[in-house]
Amino acid sequence: MKWPKGRLVLALCLGTLMVQACTVERTVGRTEDGDWASPQRAYRIPIALDTEPFEGLADVPVLLRLPKAVFGGVETSPDGADLDLRSADTGEALAFEVDTWTSEGESLLWVHGLADGPDGETEGAQPTVAHLYFGTTDDPGGASQSGERVFGDDYLAVHHLSAPPFEDSSPSGSALSDSGSSATEGLFGTARRFGPGGAKMALSTAAFPDAAEPVTVCMWVRPSRSISGFQSIFGYGTPPRVLQEHAGEVWLRSGDDITIARDALTVDTWTHLCAAIQTDNIDLYTNGALAAENSSDGYGAANGPASIGQVMGFDSGFEGDIDEIRITGSFASAARVGQEYRAMVESWLVPQVLETRP
Repeated sequence: MKWPKGRLVLALCLGTLMVQACTVERTVGRTEDGDWASPQRAYRIPIALDTEPFEGLADVPVLLRLPKAVFGGVETSPDGADLDLRSADTGEALAFEVDTWTSEGESLLWVHGLADGPDGETEGAQPTVAHLYFGTTDDPGGASQSGERVFGDDYLAVHHLSAPPFEDSSPSGSALSDSGSSATEGLFGTARRFGPGGAKMALSTAAFPDAAEPVTVCMWVRPSRSISGFQSIFGYGTPPRVLQEHAGEVWLRSGDDITIARDALTVDTWTHLCAAIQTDNIDLYTNGALAAENSSDGYGAANGPASIGQVMGFDSGFEGDIDEIRITGSFASAARVGQEYRAMVESWLVPQVLETRP
């Protein structure tokens, strides 16, 4: 099969809240060097990134958004299997995971190591940190990914909620079952919608450490209403620890102890919500910033299976949308929560070039 020659100057979207379309401007040319790390693939996109805003994010997966336009009309594998992401500095494969793949709209990749960047000074520049290769002329020539997990051992559960079956991207392999939620447009492809009638999801015990061990639970939440009572967003353990919405506030109940984040949630608005919990204290975060903290002797409950959207014995179920649930086996610091948040919401519109193989 012959591939069209030429060069495209385009815009590559990085980040998750970018809503404007990427524009494409055609020019003529080919890549000038023979440093082609994936010889079975006919095209590559140099991914340029000012690494300064990503300082300290080397171990945090970064979201790469790929509008249809970046591929310049070249057909790719329906599931993204022909993609190969390589470090521009070393040519080594970078671990990535396909969250959402579509031939008509925007595809999403979670990438590990993208924020490492090349060595040297980056101030005032946007260095090429990686190349995304695609367009196989024959056989892909082996796995297109590095074989390493994008989400490392500290993650106890990572559920993108894009489509059933809901597979865990963490090493624990936790099971997530659904009872009555529905698909809706989310921040990252598809999210889950919970409504009247007791819609809920259940997450297995594999997602939690042993009793009294620290844990951090994060997710994106978009309530469709706010009530004067309480609607349960997430709960786990025995006795249960429960995250609830109440008149725009977020409450975390653990036995008789209550931690409250004021003015935390807004109807029809996505908010990144995290609860970092250990035996004697808890921190609540909204959109990467500390919103409430508490110290108590009452947080030593046994960890266990979780309920999402509806918690037995706790008032009304949640009405709204939930996306990208992540659980880690540590008491996350403010810096770590902020890093995770930035890696999902920072947005760039960077001019890029679609290069053809020499």
